[in-house]
Amino acid sequence: MRKQHFVWLSIAAIVAWVIGLILSFTSVRCTPGATTGTASCTSGPGGYIANVLYLIGIILTVIVWLAGMIRTARQGRWGWFALIFLFTPITTLIYSLVGYDQSRGAHPAHIEGGALPDPLHPVHPLMS
Repeated sequence: MRKQHFVWLSIAAIVAWVIGLILSFTSVRCTPGATTGTASCTSGPGGYIANVLYLIGIILTVIVWLAGMIRTARQGRWGWFALIFLFTPITTLIYSLVGYDQSRGAHPAHIEGGALPDPLHPVHPLMS
């Protein structure tokens, strides 16, 4: 899955959740009970639409969540993996905008002469 797909699916999931939440709050109608003193609450058609939007948001969130975890695990980006595991779809959206994209080689360590040397794991001159 390309990073553009992560952006659009994450945004769609967030929008579906927010609109579903707004509809669920605005569609509930409560009337006070005449003799018992308890309220009777019902949900109008907006409640059904809210449930459909929640379902769409859940499906999109699961797709983005699994794809994001698979992608970051394949790249060995364990910090991103943990963040996506815990805080999707917001983290997946952030990852798709600023995260490392190995398929395009868009990492700052890649320059014309090859990868930058790793100061934590120096290569012995006889082994290179």
